[in-house]
Amino acid sequence: MPEFSNPDAYELWMGRWSARLAPSFVEFAHLPKGGHFLDVGSGTGALAAALLAGVEDGTVVGIEPSEPYVEYCRERMRDKRLRFEHGDALTIPFEDESFHGSLALLILQELPNAPRAVKEMCRVTRPGGCVATNQ
Repeated sequence: MPEFSNPDAYELWMGRWSARLAPSFVEFAHLPKGGHFLDVGSGTGALAAALLAGVEDGTVVGIEPSEPYVEYCRERMRDKRLRFEHGDALTIPFEDESFHGSLALLILQELPNAPRAVKEMCRVTRPGGCVATNQ
């Protein structure tokens, strides 16, 4: 059983797989260059890192309900185009149509109401933007 409250332990257990999957997931999403993107359930930051690499001059916000994971990402990822915030996928703390795309990697299966999370992702994504999950 993984230790979900400890980002260092999670990184050893699952992080290596997230880091391998995230770049392909970003490529699959066909995101515009230079947009503003949301990483829902950012965990240890694998998807956020892949987004930064994939959208060139874009910006990325990662939301994560676990404060230790938010701090873990803030300490390790200091790109000025990236920020991490405490937030819940079921009540995303941003205005409607705030992002060019919202992505969630390896998180929906952990949520009590995945359809609601996807609905929230759609709400904060601009018309014509990308909403993508791996579930």
